[in-house]
Amino acid sequence: MGAEFKGYGIPRTARGLASPYERAPWHLSGRVFTIWYYLADPAEARRQVIPPLEIPENPLCRARFYELNMDAGYGDELAVRNPPQSRFFEAVIAIECSYQGLRGDCSAHMYSDNATYIAWGREVIGWPLKEGNISITSPWKPHQLEAGVEIAGNLERFGERLITAKIELTAPRQSGALSLPNWFSHKLIPSIEGSEPDVNQLILAGPSRMDIGPVWEASGALELRQGAADELHFLCPGEIVSADYAPYVDLTVGHGKVLERL
Repeated sequence: MGAEFKGYGIPRTARGLASPYERAPWHLSGRVFTIWYYLADPAEARRQVIPPLEIPENPLCRARFYELNMDAGYGDELAVRNPPQSRFFEAVIAIECSYQGLRGDCSAHMYSDNATYIAWGREVIGWPLKEGNISITSPWKPHQLEAGVEIAGNLERFGERLITAKIELTAPRQSGALSLPNWFSHKLIPSIEGSEPDVNQLILAGPSRMDIGPVWEASGALELRQGAADELHFLCPGEIVSADYAPYVDLTVGHGKVLERL
C-alpha cells in the first residue's frame, strides 16, 4: 500500500520531491570547537542518560559547537543548488557512557537552526534535536591561527541565553591516530494510541569516515543556564578539563545499528 509513493522521509508523494532528506550516507563539512569537562554534580548524568547505557562514576562531558554544510543525502551539489538548506549550526552537550564494554557518548541535548537536519536527526537516528539560535564567532585570520585567538559560541531559545562558551587557542596539537567516535542515542516515537511507543530503541551511530584538519588545543570557559523548556543547567561544569578547535572537519555519517529494543 503506497508503494508507488516516493521519498525517504515524510512527506512522501507520487513524485517524491517533497521529502526533506534522503537516505544515508550524509556528507557534512565545516568547523567545530569542543570544551571537555566534568560535571559539578556527577550523579546528574544518570538522570539524563537512559539505561542500559552505563555511566562512569565521574563521566567526561563535552560541549560542542559546529558550523557545517550538509548534503542531506542528495549529493554535494545541494550546497550550490540550495545554500540555505545545506548550511546549519549545531550545539551539543554529550555525556560519556558505554554499552557492553563499547565506549562512546550520548548526546543528552542537541540544538540546531536547520529544520531539515532536525527532522533527519530525530526521525532517523533518534538524536534529541530541538530548534535553537546558535552563533559561532570566526577568527579574523582563519588561515593564520595563533595562540591567543578567541572563539565564542552561544545558544539561545525562546529569547533566553542557554549556553555561553568561549575558547582561547594555546598551541597546535601534535597529530596522531584518529579513532572514529561512537554515538549512542535513544530513538523514541510515541504511539498515537497513547499506549506504548511505536519505536523505542537504543541506537549506535557515528561517522564511517572523518577527516580533521590541524587541531588547536585551547583553554575553555562554559556556562549553562536554566531555560523554560530545557535541563541544560543541571549539567553545569565543575571542572574544565580541556578544549580544542578544528577549523576543518569533513565526515560521512552512514547507517547505524539498533543495539536493543527497549
